[in-house]
Formats: sequence, structure tokens, C-alpha cells
Amino acid sequence: MAVNTDQFLSKSAYARYLGINEKAVRQAIEQGKIKKGYDVVKKKVNVKEADKEYGFLHKNATAKPGISKAKRAEKITDKVSVSSPKKTIKSEKTSSPKIENEKSDKSEEIDDEILDDSTDLDYETLLLKIPVHDKLDYKETVRRREILQLALDKKKLEELEGVLVRKSDVFKALFALGSQLKKAIASVPARCIDDVLSAENKVEALNVLNEEITNVLDTYANFSKINIDQKS
Repeated sequence: MAVNTDQFLSKSAYARYLGINEKAVRQAIEQGKIKKGYDVVKKKVNVKEADKEYGFLHKNATAKPGISKAKRAEKITDKVSVSSPKKTIKSEKTSSPKIENEKSDKSEEIDDEILDDSTDLDYETLLLKIPVHDKLDYKETVRRREILQLALDKKKLEELEGVLVRKSDVFKALFALGSQLKKAIASVPARCIDDVLSAENKVEALNVLNEEITNVLDTYANFSKINIDQKS
């Protein structure tokens, strides 16, 4: 859609011009993303000003299949520097370029030290070490978000690994438990033979034997208190 950059458009027409939903344009105006680009008297969008504040995000860096977040961030960063020359000149007047570079390099060094550290940092530690503020450009925001998301995914996997049990570990535990139970039952006769032989009758002898077997089964019914470590 060819549009004169000095032209004033309605919200819906400007949305079509950018190829987005009208609701997104309305929200951009309400949230102050489009400020100079909206004439409150005419109730129209000034295309030239609105493109500088908001439109360039959709005109030049729309996500397409095969385009990574990093590539999209580069396009947005380049567009901001080209479309806002006045801001660049102003920053050069108010602060020394050398100081700007030193601050930028220092910020990068802090991040690189975190990433190059051989110590395995957990998610909570990264949250404290990686600062997040409104001065970050889009490219750096994407970079830091990906690092934190990777750490969060790792944390979830570690938590999941603690809940799941390996099949081989289950078999080893069952084998160890079965071996101990077999030994305990096999030792029943030796423990109670004297009481069985001294019983006055058959019923009393059976009661002694049943009581010993029941004690063994009750002991191994409480799995949480059984030590199944084969090394012990």
C-alpha cells in the first residue's frame, strides 16, 4: 500500500498500511508508543511520525519463517539508528563517545564473565547476575531472555529427573528387596525350631511358626524403613 509519509490516516487505515490488526494500533496509542504520531484534534495518525515511533517495527522487522530472533533484532537495531539521527547527535553532545564505549564495554565484560564462567550457575543466581532494565535494546533483551529461558528449562529438567525413576534402578531395588525377604523367610525355622519342638500340641506349634512368619512379613511391608542398599 503506497502512502504519502506526510499523510494523515485513520487508525484502521494505518493498521492496514502496516499489515497489522487495528487493535494493536489503538493499544500503541493508549500506551504512549505512538505519541507525536497521533493528532488528538484530527483523531488521525501522522504516518511520518508514527513510523518513527512504532511503525518501523512492523515495516522492516516482521518475523517470517526462517528468520531467527537474533536476525530480527539486528534489523530493528539498524532501523532505530537510521530513523533516529537526532537522538544519536544529542547523545554525542551530552556525553563523550569514549565514556559511552567504556560503559558499553564494561557491561559486555560483565555478561561475558558470567557466560564464560565454568561454574554451573542455577536459575536463581542468573536472575541476580543478569540485570534487566528499560535501557536495553531489543537485541540485548532477546539475548538475555534466551539465557534465562535456557536456565529455567534446565531447572525444570532437573526437577523432573528427581521425580522420575529409571527402569534399571527399579529392577535393582526390587532384586535387593527380594533377596533380603528370601533370607529372612529362610531363617525362620532356625529361629523358632526350639519353640516348635517344645510345644505341647500341634496347634501351639503352628501358632509359633505363623507368628514368626507374620513378623517377617510385617517388617518388609514397611518399604520406607527397609535398607535395600546392596553394599550394606
